[in-house]
Amino acid sequence: MSENELSSKEALIVRRNAARKERIARLELPPKPADLDCIYAPPGWVTEEDRHVFTPPPIDCPEKLPQRAVHVGTVEWAWSPAHSRQDKLHLSTNKSRSHWILWTGYFDDDETMRWEHFPYAFCVKKGVPAKTAVVYLLLEGWKGDSYIPDEPPHYFTSAGLLSADELNLVAGVFGGKTLTRRGRRK
Repeated sequence: MSENELSSKEALIVRRNAARKERIARLELPPKPADLDCIYAPPGWVTEEDRHVFTPPPIDCPEKLPQRAVHVGTVEWAWSPAHSRQDKLHLSTNKSRSHWILWTGYFDDDETMRWEHFPYAFCVKKGVPAKTAVVYLLLEGWKGDSYIPDEPPHYFTSAGLLSADELNLVAGVFGGKTLTRRGRRK
């Protein structure tokens, strides 16, 4: 076999990469409804008499992640082996089902050794599909979160409501990369 010929395994990898690039190029963000106003909900923990008390956003928000919340995906920033952040993202509604709530969660390896979730951003639900809401809630949450630098996540370690390719597209928009209508970066 000459150096220019690819093994069947290498050829398969090349074809899969080309198909993935083509799939990503066809992706588009859903259009943002004109009246959609997403609001970042900073972590709602306040200290009262040496204990932390959760204060939810002013939209009759559940105090903890509802069991019926839909998994959106898991994103990760990894700046160094000892400095990283992993967020599990979920989407639910408030108690009266009038607002979408994007929840973020982190693994509390200091105290509880379990995932802790809190509201990250919210918007009105009426006339807004779940996928559209989650895209713009995620952008608003990342924009308002002071604990992440102005850079998109480095990894997408699980998919849910949004595929890894869709999370990558949202991350590209957050990272300031201008995208053409077909999803290609300029």
